[in-house]
Amino acid sequence: MSAKYNKVFSVLAESIAKEQEFPAVQVQVALTPELIPAVIPKSAGPTFPSVVLTPELKSAVVGFAKRNQLQADDSYRDLVTGFQLPEFNRQIASNKHEVELAILKEACIKRDVSSITTPILNSLLKPFSASDKSLFASEADLFHLKLEILFAKRDATRELFARDTGEGSHTDAVAPFVALNKPEPILTLIRLHELWAKDAVRNLKTSDSFLATLKQFITFVDDKPAKNITREDINNWAIQLATENYANKTIMNKVKSINAMFIVAVDNSLLLSSPASRVKTKGRGTPAKIKRAFTTPELEKLFKRPWTKQNKPKDTETYQHWIPAIGLTTGARLREICQLRLCDFKVEDGYHFIDINEEAEDASLKNQSSVRRVPIHPDLMKMGLLKYVEAERLRNTESSAMLFSELKPNNKYNNPAEKASKWWARFSDQMEVTDPDTSFHSFRYNLVKAALEIKPDPGKAVRFALTGHKDTDIGTHYYPKIHGLEPLVACVNQIKLPIDITHLMD
Repeated sequence: MSAKYNKVFSVLAESIAKEQEFPAVQVQVALTPELIPAVIPKSAGPTFPSVVLTPELKSAVVGFAKRNQLQADDSYRDLVTGFQLPEFNRQIASNKHEVELAILKEACIKRDVSSITTPILNSLLKPFSASDKSLFASEADLFHLKLEILFAKRDATRELFARDTGEGSHTDAVAPFVALNKPEPILTLIRLHELWAKDAVRNLKTSDSFLATLKQFITFVDDKPAKNITREDINNWAIQLATENYANKTIMNKVKSINAMFIVAVDNSLLLSSPASRVKTKGRGTPAKIKRAFTTPELEKLFKRPWTKQNKPKDTETYQHWIPAIGLTTGARLREICQLRLCDFKVEDGYHFIDINEEAEDASLKNQSSVRRVPIHPDLMKMGLLKYVEAERLRNTESSAMLFSELKPNNKYNNPAEKASKWWARFSDQMEVTDPDTSFHSFRYNLVKAALEIKPDPGKAVRFALTGHKDTDIGTHYYPKIHGLEPLVACVNQIKLPIDITHLMD
């Protein structure tokens, strides 16, 4: 028996069970749904739905929901003092709309329509002579109607939030609820980046990197509209990058950034899905270049400095003296060292350590596990680092002052390591340490290598807590808070450096 007649018998059985009149119109709908008019004659009786949820009615209801919300705001603004509210009122409205927008955005992402209650739905259906009881629609149709109303409420709240900054104007009360035949604006690929950038607070350097990647992809696909981009387009682009000898990790990151921008468009209901979500990049491109630790001869060249107590470095050169030594003894990344502040040098239970964090406004770390406390190596103390820190504290009483004031960031990305990075590139070439498999990061490998040579082994958890590597077995970030500094100090004190740096300021 066909599904159509099964539906007929289901309708009849339900009416008998509820002792209702013979549902003639519902039987007609089950048999010939394509012949049902937009509005079913009310003379058929009150025991069945009388209004069909057509696409036109659905669009009108959704348009009314948005317009109703905007016009209510018009009335409030006119009541207070004209459309553009005073600063005080705008601030109150802004706080209110910001909270509402966050709740609505979360609900849209989760497709949670529970806020569109039956009374709310009926109030929106009433102008069209309909209600939840008189509406002929399946549960799926009602869900999608509520979902589009939710999206409309979110979009209206977003417009209200924009009004709070002094932008916007009255809602056009004369305009129709919905321009049904109006073509949708084309979502360009470059618009994806704009949406992504406005969706949350973004790091400027990351934003520029995403934009550069997107422009590269735009060139490859000849600037097709976003909705026309397919998974095959992304896949072919990844293949093209591989033929151009991009590293596998670079290809992976480029596809991830494209996917992140598409996801924001999906969250804003501009696209149904991201074409980059399941593109495989594993194995494509050249293998990642493996850096190595410096050899002892290379370290001897890099630490062959002319400075002594009698011939101290100039103020503008101080960082050139200390940064390599801190890198060798702590394994800290270049930016982690360059952004250090005087208040980051601390003492606890008699142990001197460096607090690597991102509490300062311009500080930035690679990830959460990079937040750590690193005990100061005995050789670095003998070299005079703590004396230098105390001298700087006497010279600058502001505790948040930078350790190396000459590295105060004044560049586009507010990066204090930019000047030091350029100096290091020139200096290492000058010292004839030019192997491309080495960089400042090689100091980090030197420390890890030295820590692995300690007998007995202090354990992976201690080593990872020292270097700020992520350990899936233990919360590395919390290790020092749980166990204290003593295990880390014991580990650092046993690390034997490949060269002697204690004499550099003798």
